[in-house]
Amino acid sequence: MVDIDSQFEIYIDFKPSEGDPSRVFRAMADLVDSLKELDTELASMVSISFKPELYLEEIEGGSIRAWFHAVIDDLPDEALKEGSFAKVLGHFLLKAKYKILKWTNEKEKIEHIQEIKELEGELLTLAEETDVKQLPAYKPMETERLLSHINSINNSLVPLIKEDKVSYISSEGTTEINSNLAISNEIIVELLTSETIETNGVRILKVKKPDFLGESKWILRYQGHQIEAKISDLKWLRSYQGQQEELQPGDSIKANLNEKISYGHDGQIVHAAYEVTGVEEVIHALKIIQPDIFDE
Repeated sequence: MVDIDSQFEIYIDFKPSEGDPSRVFRAMADLVDSLKELDTELASMVSISFKPELYLEEIEGGSIRAWFHAVIDDLPDEALKEGSFAKVLGHFLLKAKYKILKWTNEKEKIEHIQEIKELEGELLTLAEETDVKQLPAYKPMETERLLSHINSINNSLVPLIKEDKVSYISSEGTTEINSNLAISNEIIVELLTSETIETNGVRILKVKKPDFLGESKWILRYQGHQIEAKISDLKWLRSYQGQQEELQPGDSIKANLNEKISYGHDGQIVHAAYEVTGVEEVIHALKIIQPDIFDE
């Protein structure tokens, strides 16, 4: 285990005697988890051989102050030979986290994918400046992953009330953490999507988990993988809920399936939405009857 010289502080200035008293601790715990995941992603930009871990150094009462530092388990031998590696990595993690948090704090909303691309480029520059690789093959963080980490940090602060303020403090600087930059999954899909293709057709869908209340999506198996789909055929749904349709997990439905597949700017699928608009019939799974070994 190697200390990588990356101490930082999370400061929650909360309003006393207001709201749920557990909110501060829940927000702190979720924020630490989010920053830990972000550190792991950032570390992969300069190496894929290790995973940083966050350790609590100290906590102070009043308004909550907590100090953390990162360590690495199983640091590669070649890195250990270079004594400055841990220090360089620690500074990179501090700089990168500060840049991301300061960037989000200066924005009210994200409107264009180019904004994220610019932040990606700045993070890649920080990775290249570490100069820890013999070959300069540093990889940028994927846009979707960067947005997901920002979203995770924002979500961690949901328990807090409006008057509560959270700050990130390190040797790189101090910035408030913006809890109002809400990035929903829908916005992430919208930012990353260059084209959406919609198709309709009759499909055979195996039922993995039905929804008995009709308020959530069904889990179905389609084309060899599991999907979640809303069933909007209300007539059939009422019949099923009224137990007029016998359906068990493992059975299949022959139904019209609406598919909306969103593709990113690189041609990869970034989102898929499914809706069953009409059920034609239920196909029951074959029941295999085991013979009684005592029967002659």
